[in-house]
Amino acid sequence: LCLLKEGADPNTPISSGGSLLHLCARHDNVFAAEVLIERGLNVNQQDEDLWTALHVACVCDHADMVLLLLLAGVNVLLQDVNGNIPLDYTTEGTETSYIIRKHLEENVPGVDVSMHTMRTQRPSTMLSDVRQLVSSRGSLNLRNDDGVTLLHIACASGYREVVSVLLEHGVDPQPSDNSYWTPLHLAAKYGQTSIVSQLLKHRADPTLLNCNQDKPSGIIQ
Repeated sequence: LCLLKEGADPNTPISSGGSLLHLCARHDNVFAAEVLIERGLNVNQQDEDLWTALHVACVCDHADMVLLLLLAGVNVLLQDVNGNIPLDYTTEGTETSYIIRKHLEENVPGVDVSMHTMRTQRPSTMLSDVRQLVSSRGSLNLRNDDGVTLLHIACASGYREVVSVLLEHGVDPQPSDNSYWTPLHLAAKYGQTSIVSQLLKHRADPTLLNCNQDKPSGIIQ
């Protein structure tokens, strides 16, 4: 904190490639984390293993830190080198697990149901599966019980190449799930700016409203 008062950059990486926020998450120093976030620290910064501070807070079961990071707009779907999202490091039945699951349920309708798919599929695996679907002329617009499509999952997860293949092969660019969330809503929600551009180029409608009456532009993190 003294260094910050002297004008130090809060985004200066530590030895592991992470940020000071990673250290705060490990030691449950919520006060220092709040100061760092107020100074503009990137809450989605990943270390050399692609862990965010939220991954750290979850594995340490620091519920207050998890709440702070969620309020700061952290991307709960970012994967580490093993393809794990923060939820994977929570223990079933703990407050941290409940908070993360509740956040997904309330803020990203439909995606929670597909969480197992997103957790176990790295970008290369999903890309291979999609290309196989294309080769076998399978449907790229299939939905699960919540109306979630492959494009929803790829956009929320930041799988740009998967999104490109889906769009190039004529997938519907603006399917709505059962809560009226489109892939464009999800890409905007999780800061996937290049994917937002891809969707707009394929004429995804930026004026569609979700169940909360939000346009994609209204939920950009």
